[in-house]
Amino acid sequence: MGAMRAAQLLRPDVCIALDTSPVAHGTPLVMDPRPVVWYRERAYHNKSECDRLLQLGDELGFGAQACLYANSGSDAGRVKDAGLAGRTVCFGFARENSHGYEITHQDSLPNVVRLLVAYLRQLT
Repeated sequence: MGAMRAAQLLRPDVCIALDTSPVAHGTPLVMDPRPVVWYRERAYHNKSECDRLLQLGDELGFGAQACLYANSGSDAGRVKDAGLAGRTVCFGFARENSHGYEITHQDSLPNVVRLLVAYLRQLT
C-alpha cells in the first residue's frame, strides 16, 4: 500500500516521511551526521513541526540541517497537497549521488532513527 492510499484510508493527524536528502547545488547542506529537515518541497511542511525537529536534534546532541527543496517531492508532500493530513514532516540523511548508489556519513542513519524516535515520543 502506498503512502497516498494509506493516508486516504487512515486520515492521519501527522504524516512523517523519511527520505534521502540530496546535497544539491544551491542548498546549504553538508555531508555530515546531522539529519536534514525538509521545510519545503512540493509542499510547505508545518514550520512548527520542522522547528521542533531541529530543536530535538540539538537536544539529542547531533543537531539537524534545515533545507528548502525547489524540485523534490516526498510522500509527506503528496499527502499534504491532497489535504490528507493536517501536519506533515519529511526528514532524512544527507547524501550525494542517486539512483544506483548513495554516499552518506556513517553516523547519519542512526541519527535519523534517533530523531524519529524522539519525535514520535513527543507526539504522545
